[in-house]
Amino acid sequence: MNKQQLLQRLSERMDMPLKTSRRFLETLLEEIGDELAKHNYIELQNFGSFRPRYQAGRASRNPRTGMDCYIHPRTSVKFKPGIKLLEKLSTPNKDNNNNPSESAL
Repeated sequence: MNKQQLLQRLSERMDMPLKTSRRFLETLLEEIGDELAKHNYIELQNFGSFRPRYQAGRASRNPRTGMDCYIHPRTSVKFKPGIKLLEKLSTPNKDNNNNPSESAL
């Protein structure tokens, strides 16, 4: 599912115009991004949590050339799924029996 499909589904389920659902989703994503940029933890009950994670700089090697290089420190985001989301993922879906692990084989 891409962003446009998500907006369409949100618009249908909430019975609101597409323009309103777009503004809602953009605002939600912007707020999540702003809080993570401030290094704040975000928890959405039953869905999961987002936690900024500091990664220290380190020495590395370019696998193509073999030359030593340095990877600068950075902050990434770790997502930990909530219990309800994990339960939903482990429950067989009757409508769509596509198992991603089986399709990769």
